[in-house]
Amino acid sequence: MLIGGVALPACLAYGTALGLPWWGWVMVPLLLAALWAAPFGLGLALALLLLRLVPGRRVRETLAVLSTLVVLGLWLVNSFAMPRLLDSDTAVAARLAERLTPAAWLAQISPAHWAAAALSGARAGLPLAAWGWATRLLAAALASLALAGVAARLLLDDVLARLTAGEASAARPRARPRRVPPVGFAALLLKDARLFTRDWTVLGDVLTAGLLWTLLPLVASPLHQAPPRLLARFMLVALAVGLGYEIGARTLPFEGAALAWSRLAPLPPWRWNLAKWTGGLVLSLPLIALSAAAVRLGLPLDGASWAQAVFCGFSALMLALVVGLWTGWTFGDPNWTNPRAMLTFSGRVIASGMLLFQAAAWLGLLALADRYRDSLPAGVAWWGPPALAIVAVVPVLALAERAARRHEWTG
Repeated sequence: MLIGGVALPACLAYGTALGLPWWGWVMVPLLLAALWAAPFGLGLALALLLLRLVPGRRVRETLAVLSTLVVLGLWLVNSFAMPRLLDSDTAVAARLAERLTPAAWLAQISPAHWAAAALSGARAGLPLAAWGWATRLLAAALASLALAGVAARLLLDDVLARLTAGEASAARPRARPRRVPPVGFAALLLKDARLFTRDWTVLGDVLTAGLLWTLLPLVASPLHQAPPRLLARFMLVALAVGLGYEIGARTLPFEGAALAWSRLAPLPPWRWNLAKWTGGLVLSLPLIALSAAAVRLGLPLDGASWAQAVFCGFSALMLALVVGLWTGWTFGDPNWTNPRAMLTFSGRVIASGMLLFQAAAWLGLLALADRYRDSLPAGVAWWGPPALAIVAVVPVLALAERAARRHEWTG
């Protein structure tokens, strides 16, 4: 994905802007393939070695959380820290650029450096130098794939045996004290809570996505300076809409194949959907509360403006969870393997469009209400967003109920 999304556009831009001979363009796909194979083979060999030493489930969960945290950290640094450091002082920026420049020996052993040197040699009309760098990169890629083959031959059988034994031991039920289980509505809430707390990688992914949505207005704030009261509304509405997608759309496909048992539930579809919506609300409210407290401490707001922003965020959350619930019923993939792919591809595209539409609609209506507040009825900033959310929730909830009935509900 990074090769096609980062390296390929960079090579095309370089060759188009500065010019490459025909044999330089022939070299480009070879360089891209080698850039993919060089880390892939080494990473596969290290993964097999790690799975030989550590249980597979722990590796998957740990790597999922670490990758999410790394992406979040890099995003925060590039969005907030780097621009402020570079704009603060010329001397500081120069020292920072100097410290971030890799050492000469590190550049000489970097496959990316070899690919760049090959393209540079092609542009300069030096075929021997260019193909020399390309040959070095291709040799490193072949060596990496060979290392992966050796590791697979030596470790793959043992790793598969350990994974199979781990799944078998995990499938054995553990002896627990007998408790009277809840029934009906309470049972559905407890089941959803256990699903999210049991698979903590999915919960961590949801929390990270919610944080990213909250910080998104801050990234765009240098482009358009908004008053603190509007910025607070934008942040909480963005969080609410994002949580509606991240939580609401996952509650149904999260159950996987076990959702087939829903047709035997003693509850009608509307009560099942209401339980799912309530569970999403319970999980979302702590995040909304923490973000609201951070907004209160971080922005110069009076109490009334802050409370209105909280009302707006809660109203957007009410609607977003219902829209997410309908999305899960309509586009949920019970055979998901990646937490980011609990919906089908077409479902993710449609859900992203609805997510952006909700955010734009809420922010546009709030901006209009703030601009024409003198001509609107008294107190509309307080009762307007909840009333609008309730009016919009009813038809979407009906759509979710109709989608549930298509799954052959009884009751």
